[in-house]
This record gives sequence, C-alpha cells and structure tokens, in this order.
Amino acid sequence: MTCQIQCIKNIKFEKRPPCERAVIAAWEQRYTCILPDDVRQFYSSIDGFRLTWDFQYGDSLLPIGNMSINPICELQQIGKYSETSEETDTPSIYDVELMYRTNGLLADNVPSFGSSCSIFVIEKLKYDMGDVCLVFNEQQEYGEDPKICFMDTSYEWHLIADNFTQYFRMMLAHLGMPLWQLKLTPLGLSLEADVSFHIHLTVAFYRSTIAFSKLLKIRDKIGNIQCSSNNQAMKSAKKL
Repeated sequence: MTCQIQCIKNIKFEKRPPCERAVIAAWEQRYTCILPDDVRQFYSSIDGFRLTWDFQYGDSLLPIGNMSINPICELQQIGKYSETSEETDTPSIYDVELMYRTNGLLADNVPSFGSSCSIFVIEKLKYDMGDVCLVFNEQQEYGEDPKICFMDTSYEWHLIADNFTQYFRMMLAHLGMPLWQLKLTPLGLSLEADVSFHIHLTVAFYRSTIAFSKLLKIRDKIGNIQCSSNNQAMKSAKKL
C-alpha cells in the first residue's frame, strides 16, 4: 500500500479472510451472548483488523500508526466473577470493583464484573496501558447496543463510544495514533502520545494542503474547459 504523503512510510494492512457464519454462531453460543449487527457484519467481512504505518522524522522511522481490532478468536471475555475461585493474596479485578462500590466511588452505570454483565476485549493498548472492551452492561436497555469502554490499569472505566461503528470511525479519524483513547479520559495523553498527536496534526494539515492544491488545479482545469467551450460557442455564433 502506497501513500502520496512522503513522510508516511511502510503502510501495512493485514489481509484477513471473513469469518464464516458457523464461527460467529459458535462464539455466540460459547459466551451465550448475541453480537450486535454492526459487529457481526464486521466479522462477516474480515476477521479482525490491523493497519500500521511509520512516520519518517529525519533519518528515523517512528512507528506511529496502529489501528487494530482483535480477530474473533481473541475476542475473549474478562472479569467474569466466580464464587468458586481460589483465594489468593493478590486482589482480583472483582475485589477492586467491590471495594469501589462499597465506598461509593464507583458510578452505577459503569460495567460490572458480576454474572449479568459480559465484557470482551477488542484491543489491548500498548505498554499494558489498559484494554478497550465491548461491554454488554446489565443497565443497558433492551435492544441497546453494547458500549465501547476503556479499562485502565487501576480498573477504572471510561466510556469511549456508544457502539462499535462509532468507535471504528473514531479509530480511523485518529489514524491509529498511539494511545489516542486516553485523550478521551481524565488520564490524558502520555508524552509519547502527545508528540504523536502533534505529528498527526502535521500530517492532517499537510494532507489537507495537498487536497486543497488538487482542488485548485481541478477548478482551474474546469475553468479552462468552460472558457474553451464558451469561445467555441461564440465562434459558432459568429459563423451563423
């Protein structure tokens, strides 16, 4: 895959086959969970998504772009609480959630690790900064799409998008900038992500400039064609 912007290098898109209906049905049966239409259509078209690109800064290539959605085999459930689990010295994510709820520090509308909530990881962020999850929450109304939420390393939840389609469009709009999801949370961008964000703005501005110059050329070309047509029409009129 090539790019007309010279500073963008090594664009790589992983071509993956679509999921068969039987595979999607088996996943839904395994987790007793029905995928929403947009997620099902996505996996019916391609089994996961990954597009990466590098940014050339001087003589260095920086791996900036990374757009990723897990294949369906890696769309695994997390946080399912089991009363039969063995006790350990290390608190589980359910223990942390219970502590937050007991102290009134957790909002009622955030995902729960209880039996009535299903949470699936669609992407793990770089440097183990957290997980982007498809959340079927116990509070959602009938027919409502599952939300896309980000769970950070302290097990706090942040709403990213109201549905999968919205999240996918946001991912494309941010060009896969590292940790762009943090921009939508109180955590904010890390230093690396902040630098990448400014690079993204530079690329967007450069791309807009190229697009605008092309529009000007097209406008001038159309104008020349119109002028030529008008001159031809005037000559024809004079002959009459």
